[in-house]
Amino acid sequence: ALSNPAFNAVISVKDTKFNDKRVGDTSVFATWDQEEQQIVAIAEIEDRNKKVALAECSYSRNDKILDRLIDTDDVDIEFLSKYLDSILPGLKGYASGQLRISGPLKGILFDGRLKANNAELTVGMLGSKFYITDPIIMTPYTIEFPDITLRDVDNNKVSLNGVINHNGK
Repeated sequence: ALSNPAFNAVISVKDTKFNDKRVGDTSVFATWDQEEQQIVAIAEIEDRNKKVALAECSYSRNDKILDRLIDTDDVDIEFLSKYLDSILPGLKGYASGQLRISGPLKGILFDGRLKANNAELTVGMLGSKFYITDPIIMTPYTIEFPDITLRDVDNNKVSLNGVINHNGK
C-alpha cells in the first residue's frame, strides 16, 4: 500500500462521455491532497466552441466519496438521463446553473438548480414530448418544478408546480 502518495496530473480528453453521453472536450488539472487523503481536481468542459462547465471535484480514498460542484453554462444534460430516466424519460437539451453531484459511487446524489434551455422530456403517461425553459431544482431526494411552463410540439402550454420525491437511487 502507498503510505505517502504524490500525484499531479494534467489530462485532456477529446469527446468526453459521461454515462455514455458526449459532454464535450475536457481538461483536468488534478493533484493528491495528502492531508485530506483525497484527489482534488478542477475540470473544464468545452463544447460547441465555448466553455460549458467548470467543475471542482474531490474523491476521498478512505471514505470512497465523490464530491463534484459544477457550474454550467448551456451544458448538454442528456448525461443525467441515466439517473433521471425513470421519472423524466427522454431528457435532452441544454441547461445552465450550479449542480453538486456527491456521495458514494454507487449512491450518487444531486443538489442544485438548473435552468433548462428548451430541454425536451417525455411524459410517459401521455406519451407526449414537452419542452421546458424554466429552472428545475434538484435536492438529494426531490426534483422540484416551481411554477414552470411546459410546451408541446404544437406550442400548447401547460403550467406545472410540483415535487417528485425519490429515494436517491
